Amino acid sequence: MPCHIYAVRKLLILRRLYENCILIGLFCHGCSSMQVWNKY
Repeated sequence: MPCHIYAVRKLLILRRLYENCILIGLFCHGCSSMQVWNKY
């Protein structure tokens, strides 16, 4: 699965806001498990 930076980048491109942002992926560990999201 792609990392979170990939998802944010795709959203920014879709909304035409990508030129105004700098995205930095310091450490990509993959997506969080669904258990983490359900607790959140």
